[in-house]
Order: sequence, then structure tokens, then C-alpha cells
Amino acid sequence: MSVAAREACSVRRFRVRSCATLLLATLPPVAAADVVGIDASIFWLLVSVMAITGLAALFVQQRMQRRLDRAERGLQRAVSEQREAERRYRLLAAHGSELIWTMSLGTPQFTYLSPALERLCQFAPSSMQNRPPEELCTLESAALLSAEHARLSRQAGDASIPEVRFELELRCADGTTLWTDTRLGVLRDESGTATAIYGVVSDMTEQRKLRARLDFLAHHDALTGLPNRMLFFDRLERAVAAARRDGTRLALLYLDLDGFKEVNDSLGHPAGDTLLMQVALRLSASVRDSDTVARMGGDEFTVILRTVRDAPSVARITEKILTALSEPIAIDAQRVRIGVSIGASQFPEHGDQVGTLVALADAAMARSKRGGRNRWSMAIPDTPVLKSVPVEAPPAETPPPEGAGSVRPALAAVRNPLSES
Repeated sequence: MSVAAREACSVRRFRVRSCATLLLATLPPVAAADVVGIDASIFWLLVSVMAITGLAALFVQQRMQRRLDRAERGLQRAVSEQREAERRYRLLAAHGSELIWTMSLGTPQFTYLSPALERLCQFAPSSMQNRPPEELCTLESAALLSAEHARLSRQAGDASIPEVRFELELRCADGTTLWTDTRLGVLRDESGTATAIYGVVSDMTEQRKLRARLDFLAHHDALTGLPNRMLFFDRLERAVAAARRDGTRLALLYLDLDGFKEVNDSLGHPAGDTLLMQVALRLSASVRDSDTVARMGGDEFTVILRTVRDAPSVARITEKILTALSEPIAIDAQRVRIGVSIGASQFPEHGDQVGTLVALADAAMARSKRGGRNRWSMAIPDTPVLKSVPVEAPPAETPPPEGAGSVRPALAAVRNPLSES
């Protein structure tokens, strides 16, 4: 072999040897081998094969490492996104107006309550964890919540079960209560497995106030605030049903103001409105809290007297009303006087139906009008409502009782069929 060829071979062997040496340095240690007597070319061939194998292994390792790096970066992004989502959720739960809670399946106990609980009810969320609904809700609301929780827990396997919505009354730390609009549903994980019962609770104080206001306007007179015709008949129906059930008596008074038109025409409608409001106040002050004073319209009023003992009891209350309305009423700088004609009917003496009692009381009021006004008349049993019944006029020589004004003579002159029997 020429000198040049030997030098070239030496260079190639040096390069292979250097590369092999470098690769061998990266390979795990192996047992020493006796290469004495083995041809050097075969030895270096084996070394070259090992080097190529090592390079392939290194390539595979680097490729796997790149894949692992990408997977790790993806996992880190997922963890970061999860933490960000949790941070946003905590921020929403901390500053949202709605109270969010979770309850364990099967056992009605709160496992989580958002910070909104402290703003709504002044309770720290941690103080209600692992507590039953009775700790946070009124008894009736706690029973409702427990029943709905039990139903949702039983049906949790049905993925199509919808939310349920109802009103709950929560207790507050200061002893007050808070009405809420509550949505209850089943919380599920990514696989659809039920994990808890969740609740989303909204304060509905303002909604209930608005609802109560609208209900009041629908059932009360806008001027006087008294029950209107609709609410009057509803209460009379209930009062008659209660009296029939309990075996008690009640009385109905039908009132029509005397002299209202003259005041309204001479002083104007604002003065008439003031007069009606003053009449409403005096009527309400003349009866018990359990009784009902209603405005039927115009200058007509009614009074439901619950659980009266007898006709003399009705007479005493009616007398009191006549006296109260005979007192002067101040309207601006003037003082006016009016009167009132009253008709009365009693349950069960005069009938056991609402329509009959109202018609008889109205007819008795008409008799009072015809009899001289500013007086009262009791309904006459078994008398047709449309038939006019004359009222005996008071004797002219009868002196008025001391301090009674012009009201007592009229009262003394009106015959009461029930009291005479």
C-alpha cells in the first residue's frame, strides 16, 4: 500500500475512532472485552456499527424528548388555563350578586357556599358548611329544600332531569328573613356522572315588594287604601264560611254618606277626596282589627263585623260609627258636617249566602235614607229585598239624650226586629 493510501486510511480511521470514542462515552458502561488478537479493521467495523446504532438511538431519544417537551408545554398550558378559570370563578363567586351553593348527594348538607352568603345573610360561608338546610332556611323553606334535594338525588342518574325553581325564605344573622328565587339542579363531571346538587340563589326582596304593591293596588281603593269591592266580596265569602264552620255570627253593614254630594259640588273634587279619606280613617278607628272596612265606590262603604254575639252588639258598633261620622271634618280652612245612612244584616239570621246578606243590608240602608237619613236599620228576616218596608218615624216630642247630638234620637226611633223578639 502506498504511503498516500496509508495516510488517507489513517485519517479515516482517526475520524471513525474519534466519533466512535465520542459515542462510546455516551453509552452505558459495558464489560471489558479482550480484543487482543482481533484484526483491527474488524474491531473498528464493530465500533462503527455501534456508533451508527448509537446515532439512531440518539435520534429516537431526541425525537421522543421533543414530543415529551410538547406534551409538557401543553400540560402546563392546560394547568395554567385551569388555574385562570378557577381564579375567574372565584372572582365571580366573590363579587357576584347570586349566592351559589353545593350540597352532597343523598345527604342534605351544604358542602360549599359562595361569599355572597355574607352579603345577603351576614353569615360566613364556612359557618354553614356541612350544615343542614334548617340552619339557613326557615322551617317551611327547609322542608321544601330537603324534599327537592331528595327528589333530585333519587333521579340524579337521569341526565335529562331539568332544574327546579322555587322560592326560599333564608334566615339572616340579625334575625330577619330574606326571600329568594332559588334554582336547584344536578352538578355533573365531564363524564356526565352526578357529583352534587347545586343551588343558585337570587335576592328577590324588590320583586316581592313590587308584587305586593301590584297586588295591593288590584285589591284596594287607590284613594283611601281600603279594600275594594273585589277584596270585600272575597273576605265576606271567607267570613261566612268560617262562621258556618265555627257556628258563630257575623254582621254586615252597608253605609251611604249623607251630604257628600253637596260638599263635593260646593268645595270641589279635592275637598270630596279629603272627606272620603277622613271617613275611611274614622270608620277604621270605630271597629276592631279583625273587622273589614271596604269602599264599594263613590260614597258607599261596607263593614264586615266578624264573630258578633247578638243584635245589641251590632247596634253598639253602628251607634259608634254614627257618632264618629257626625263630628265635624276639617277640609282646608273649613269644617263640614255630614251624616251616614246604614243598613245591617246578620248571619245566619238573615241568610247564609253572601248575595242575600249584601242585598238585605243594602235594602236596609235604603230604608234608613227614606226614614230621615243619619240613622241605621236592621234587615227584616224573610222580607223580599226589593219590597219597600216603611220605617216608623221618631216621635217629635222625644227629647234627645244628653250629649248625643242629633244621632241618638234617630237610633232610638229605629225598630230592631231582632232585639224586640
